[in-house]
Amino acid sequence: MSRHGTYDNPVYVNSPEDAYVVPEPRYQDSGKGGNTTSKKNILTLVCLVLVCVTIIALVLIFAVEWKKDNTASDSAPVVNSCPPPSEKTTQTPSETTQTHATPTSARLSTEKQDRRCGNLNKPPHIVLLLLDDLGWNDVGYNNPRMKTPVIDELATNGVIFSSMYSQPACTPSRAALLSGRYPANAGLQHLVIEEMDPNFLARNYTLLPEKLKELGYMNHMVGKWHLGYCDWKYTPLYRGFDSFYGVLNGFLSDYFSHVTNTPFFGPKQAVGLDFRDNTGAVLHENGTHATFLFTERAQMIIERHNPVVPLFLYLPFLLPHGPIQPPPGFEESGEGINDTRRRNYAEVMGALDNAIGNVTQTLKDKGMWDDTLFIFQSDNGGDIVFGGSNYPYRGNKATLWEGGIRVPSFVHGRILERSEERRVGKECRSRWSPYH
Repeated sequence: MSRHGTYDNPVYVNSPEDAYVVPEPRYQDSGKGGNTTSKKNILTLVCLVLVCVTIIALVLIFAVEWKKDNTASDSAPVVNSCPPPSEKTTQTPSETTQTHATPTSARLSTEKQDRRCGNLNKPPHIVLLLLDDLGWNDVGYNNPRMKTPVIDELATNGVIFSSMYSQPACTPSRAALLSGRYPANAGLQHLVIEEMDPNFLARNYTLLPEKLKELGYMNHMVGKWHLGYCDWKYTPLYRGFDSFYGVLNGFLSDYFSHVTNTPFFGPKQAVGLDFRDNTGAVLHENGTHATFLFTERAQMIIERHNPVVPLFLYLPFLLPHGPIQPPPGFEESGEGINDTRRRNYAEVMGALDNAIGNVTQTLKDKGMWDDTLFIFQSDNGGDIVFGGSNYPYRGNKATLWEGGIRVPSFVHGRILERSEERRVGKECRSRWSPYH
């Protein structure tokens, strides 16, 4: 053996003349060195081949399974919470061009999801319907004697809030709804803002439509405001809404002439017209029930809206707030009810149900329904003075008993996850706002 035979690298050779002499392999004396090295080389090569084959096999298996999954998803019905819409949604030319230009699997998958559940890649349209003094026992899904088929269908196919709590009266409830704050923290914990009361929801509170405006929404309000009107800066057009059509104060004394007498009870101190189209007075609709006017304006807004832009439509209808004046044509809704007040109330609910049906049908005709989140609720409990009912709960509007603050409410929309059990637990009014 060479004196350098124990080294495998000639760099370790100290003698210059031996710098390029390849040392003899170790264990040469055993006579097995060459065979051992060859076997190691062969074994290493085999291992490398096996690793490569394994990697290739895994890649092929993954590719085959991925193709099967995509084929199955293309051919088999997808089981999820969003049933296929019955109407075709409207596509803009830019969307159509993009579809043909990039027919990737990801793009196609997104389009199928859009067709099933609405377009989940953009903010939904929001319709917030707030009824006035609607009691727990005043809707068909809680009381079969009330004929409200449109409301019932939307509720049973949506998510019903079985424990929705509001404030006990109009102003504090609306303040909480739009500001996301408890009324006591906003200075509106008293009963309501009276007709000649210089009170208001302070401007230092950012309201829901103002936050939605930052997200690109067009905001329209049709109905009752009741959050201050002693100065224009406290009215809807200065609080985030692009248009306003309705009543600034808390009620109408006559739904056909749109006149307000103040106070609501007792000798008249003032009489005036309270019906606004933006800042102008509506003088030419005398004789038409306010509910019909609200519905027509809501339909017009939807028909003229560009579906590409997200819509926030706030519909705080006046009914069924007293005085109870049912419009003609809804007598069938009160059939079989002996009590006069309750029968008139049922007819009013029939008119409201018809109005809601007209609004939702217009959304469908416009191709916006599949992308709409529809929210339904009352501002407080029913008023038994005018035929409302909060059964089985104790109390009335303007009280803190369950009957005064536990209200019917639900949401409907294809973007919602649904299950067999659609009634969910406790909610509170202020949580509709994105902040608290």
